[in-house]
Amino acid sequence: LSRRGKREGKYAVPCDIHAMIEVKTQGAAAWDAVCQGALYVPQDYALFAYLAGVRAFDGIEPLVKPRGFPDMNNKAEKISPDAEREYTRWADFAHDTGWLTPQEWIAACVSARMKTGETRVEALAIGNHAKALADSEKYEAARIVFWFNS
Repeated sequence: LSRRGKREGKYAVPCDIHAMIEVKTQGAAAWDAVCQGALYVPQDYALFAYLAGVRAFDGIEPLVKPRGFPDMNNKAEKISPDAEREYTRWADFAHDTGWLTPQEWIAACVSARMKTGETRVEALAIGNHAKALADSEKYEAARIVFWFNS
C-alpha cells in the first residue's frame, strides 16, 4: 500500500491537494504568494492524475512529468516563504510536490473534464487567475505550486 495506492479496490486513504499561486514581479529576485494559505480545490482524482499522476487508476498519465518543487537552494526559483510555511504545516503527510504554469494547470482541468464530464470550477478558476496575473504587465511570470496529502 502506498499513498498513491488502492486496497481491495477502494481508496485506502482520501487524498487532498493544496495549491498556491505565486508570481514573480518584474525585476524581483524571488517569487511571492498571491494569498496566504492554500486555495481550495475539491477532490477530483482524475484532475489529480492529470496534474501529477496522483490516484491515476484509470491509466491517466500526468500532462507534464512531475517536477517536484523548484530548486529550494536557488533563491530565484524556490517557493515563496508563504508557500513554504504552508507546506511545512503538512510536511509529515505531504507527497507529490510540484508546480505548473497556468496553461499547464488549465490543460489538466480541461482534460479531467473531458474524462469525467464534470468541471471543477474552483480548480479552473485558480488556473485562470494565475494566467491573468502572468499576462499582466506587473508580473514577469506566474505559477501554481502544489502538494497532496493523504
